[in-house]
Amino acid sequence: GNLLDNGSLKVSGKDIAGNQSYAMQSIKLVKDITAPAIDPASISITDTSASTTRAYSAGNNEYWVNKTKSFTISGISSDTAGENIVSSGIAVTKLVISSDSSFPENSSTHTAYTTSDPMNWSFAVTDLNSFGTASEVFAKITTVDLAGNSNSQNPTILTIKFDQIPPAKNGA
Repeated sequence: GNLLDNGSLKVSGKDIAGNQSYAMQSIKLVKDITAPAIDPASISITDTSASTTRAYSAGNNEYWVNKTKSFTISGISSDTAGENIVSSGIAVTKLVISSDSSFPENSSTHTAYTTSDPMNWSFAVTDLNSFGTASEVFAKITTVDLAGNSNSQNPTILTIKFDQIPPAKNGA
């Protein structure tokens, strides 16, 4: 069969004297070409420096935070290899925060984060003051499965807007 299709593999060997071994137990090979995904409903941003949760979602992957506070960005990555096929699993999930929505490589305009649990991930973001006077930054979340497939062609992009102005008093 075609090595690029799902199938099985049996191996046997022959020594110099011509003795041939019997085929070993069959090994099932599964072709995984499906990119992993990030569940958009699972994404949350939580202010970890407050006694209550104070990060607000405006919908459409847009969040408002105080950039002087610490917060976490968390969510869930999943991998499905296709119908009736076991997935390979998630190998890596990465977060890059940048003031440039094009996320230029090797730029001083972004900060990269990694996580120890690539499936149920959580990134601790402790300092966005390095983005200076920017009114917003962009967070790109990518994930790679164990077969090497990535969602990098269709990453999850969040817009994080900075709110540092206290509300006005009524009647003021």
